[in-house]
Amino acid sequence: MRFCRKNPYMKNKNHFCSFTDVHAHILPGLDDGPKDIRETEKLLRQAWSEGIHTIIATSHFNPKYWDYDPERYNAVLYETRQLAKEIDEEFRIVEGSEIFYREDTIHALLHGKCRTLPNRFALIEFQVNSEFERILHAVQALLLNDYKPLLAHIERYGCIQRKPAAVRDLVDEGAWIQVNTGSLQGNRASFSEKRTARWLLKAGLVDAVATDCHNTLHRPPLYKKCAEYIMGHCPEPYARQILYENPGQISGLQ
Repeated sequence: MRFCRKNPYMKNKNHFCSFTDVHAHILPGLDDGPKDIRETEKLLRQAWSEGIHTIIATSHFNPKYWDYDPERYNAVLYETRQLAKEIDEEFRIVEGSEIFYREDTIHALLHGKCRTLPNRFALIEFQVNSEFERILHAVQALLLNDYKPLLAHIERYGCIQRKPAAVRDLVDEGAWIQVNTGSLQGNRASFSEKRTARWLLKAGLVDAVATDCHNTLHRPPLYKKCAEYIMGHCPEPYARQILYENPGQISGLQ
C-alpha cells in the first residue's frame, strides 16, 4: 500500500493519499486514551504508518468523569505536536474535543468551557441508550446556536441500530454523521454496530469515518482497510468525499 502527499485524492484503491482522522484520543493523561507520552508516541507512529497525516485530538469532555483544564490540554497538545513533527514535518495535530451531550452543553460551548473542532464543528456523543428524540433535539439546539453537529460513532446508539433510516432526519436537519473505521471493518465492533455502519454507508448517509483510537492494542488507529472497503463498496465521488473532502473541511485544513 502506497500513499501520496501532493494530490489530495486517491488515485486508485491501492494508492491512497494522506488521511485525516477527525476523532482520536491521542493526548496523554486527559481521559481514557493514552496514559503517558510514550503511549502517545506509539499511537502517532502507528497512525502515520496507516497513512493518517492529520489528527484532530478529540479528548473527552465529560465533567462527570474527567476534569477539563485548558492549560493542561494546551500543554499536552504542544508536547504531542512536537512528537508528531519528529515523526514527520507534515504530521499535523489539530485541537478539538469529543463532547458528551448534557443539558448544559450549549452553555458550556457558548462560554468556552469546551472545545469545538475547526469551523465550528462540534463532535458530539450521547449515552448509548439515548432516545432518538434526544439526539434530534441536540442537533437542533446546536444548529440554532450556529454550531455544526458532527455525531460521533452514530452506529453505537440503540435507537439508530433499530431504525438506521432515522439518520436521514438528522441529516436533513443539518447534522454530519461519523462512523468508526472499526465498525465498518467489523473487527472492533458488535454485529449490530457493523450492520448499522454498513447500512448507513450504503445509504449514502456517512460524512466521515474516524478511528476513535484510544490505545495501540484494543483501540488502535487503523484506517487502511476501512479505506479499501469504502473504495470497494462506494462510487468514487462518494468515497472521495468521505475519505478526503469532508475530513479536510472538518479539520479546517482544506
